[in-house]
Amino acid sequence: MDAAEPSTNGISASNLYRLSSFFEDESYAQIARTTVLAFEAELLQHPFLFSSMLESVVVGRLGMTGVVITGEDGEVEAALRKIRGEVGVTRTVVRLGGQVGRWEWLRGRNGLLGSMDVGRRGVWVCEEGACREESGVYLDEGTEVGRAAAGDVAEGADEMAKVEP
Repeated sequence: MDAAEPSTNGISASNLYRLSSFFEDESYAQIARTTVLAFEAELLQHPFLFSSMLESVVVGRLGMTGVVITGEDGEVEAALRKIRGEVGVTRTVVRLGGQVGRWEWLRGRNGLLGSMDVGRRGVWVCEEGACREESGVYLDEGTEVGRAAAGDVAEGADEMAKVEP
């Protein structure tokens, strides 16, 4: 249960979903789903007591979207700051580029990231085992990037609203 501090189970489930997105490893998402299911009856009866777990319920239903920004310059950094400053419970943000070798460990763990050209500026959206480059997304002042990333969350919220209770 949540009180003055969020529950460790809710935070753990949320972090497991994020790890699943970062590493493209379904085993983390399965552990998160198992954690949420362990509290299913309590969540249905008293959802207000498990507010930190509700984020994981949403992610379990809608999935996690990974936004990957590649390249290196001031515009890329501005776009990254903008995206990270926006709320997005169903989104992870990864920045590839910058120091040579800094991200190789992550690229080695996630094959989708390993194929990206980290020297070229771009924005990629990764979902369900595939990444697509967002064409027409410009990094100037980060405005278009922020809209592209926020749009994925808004679309997910629309899908959730269509689900029958």
